[in-house]
Amino acid sequence: MFVTFVLGLLASIGLAFAPMPFVWIPLLWSGLFIHRAVVAERRATKLACTNAAGILLVFALAEGISLLRPGLELSGSLTEGYFRGHESLGYAPVAENRATATRSFGGEVLYDVVYSIDQNGLRIPPPVAPDAGGECLLFFGGSFTFGEGVNDDEAMPYRVGVKTGGRFRVYNFAFHGYGAHQMLAALEDELVAATVDCVPRQVVYLAHPDHAVRAAGFASWDTHGPRYLRDSGGGVAYAGHFDDGLAFYGRGFLTVLNQSKLLATLLSLRQPDPEATEKLFVAIIAAAREHVETRHAGAEFHVILWGNADSALSQQLASAGLRLHPIDRIVSEEERADPRYTIPRDGHPTALLHERVAAYVAREIVGTPAVKADAAAGGEP
Repeated sequence: MFVTFVLGLLASIGLAFAPMPFVWIPLLWSGLFIHRAVVAERRATKLACTNAAGILLVFALAEGISLLRPGLELSGSLTEGYFRGHESLGYAPVAENRATATRSFGGEVLYDVVYSIDQNGLRIPPPVAPDAGGECLLFFGGSFTFGEGVNDDEAMPYRVGVKTGGRFRVYNFAFHGYGAHQMLAALEDELVAATVDCVPRQVVYLAHPDHAVRAAGFASWDTHGPRYLRDSGGGVAYAGHFDDGLAFYGRGFLTVLNQSKLLATLLSLRQPDPEATEKLFVAIIAAAREHVETRHAGAEFHVILWGNADSALSQQLASAGLRLHPIDRIVSEEERADPRYTIPRDGHPTALLHERVAAYVAREIVGTPAVKADAAAGGEP
């Protein structure tokens, strides 16, 4: 039995690097348990091994069926050499890089775009006018702010720079899968100060309800992200990384499990207490606001919430004294459901929705009348 176990373990390690590992590994162990059930003499051992083999076989079949069903596929150069580890943020893009990204579903291309990263490790900004002063606009958030699914010049921060006539330098600190905890870490670890050589006028964080779960450490792709805990005074304190103390599993263990569609679903269902999570999320955003307003006199911190004005999260953010802009005041929920505004089957904003939000930011937050959108963007002023 011991020899069989060791051989099975070694074979599993090898299969972990093969395509569909969570189909082949359960099938392997199912076979080993069936063999053990056949040769075992004790009835209890036969029964236990038979049950284990059956469970593993069902899992392998379910995993195989889920992989055969049409699903979202991502291809392009961003699948290699685009992401890198980062001690403060968990992960980040490789600087001075140009990555292609194609998203498809069942052979249908949903988007085919380019992500250009500058020397600072940020998505490239719009051009600045020759007579621009020393003020700038800072943007934080996840993939919605970064502009996943749209080209460089279609992302909301870029469009804000265009709509304000190039009078401000624009810094887009957002990235795929980021949340409020990356924003606060970038501010506290002086990553923003080391990058920005201007006077921030407005700082805009586009918050999504999913960011609350990310800030609590429940995003499978963000195993080494910055961890914050609430302190006795209602604020937050840095507490290392999400994977600190998990030496047995190793860094990135959840990412390995995420290769399985079934396990990825189970991991996504592993939710913390919603009330505690939202309180932590709001406290992290409030700490970022305090850092910005303390460090940069006169700078305004604004939150665009991808949610309704009457939601519980919206009320918590407003109660924290944050300058709040719920998305339903910018684009209605019915409009956001329209494929012209949201990429079908993907959920990210289209270029048209980025244009609408940028017009609002330029007009209501920056205070500059939005210039007419260029014809190529096809947006609305």
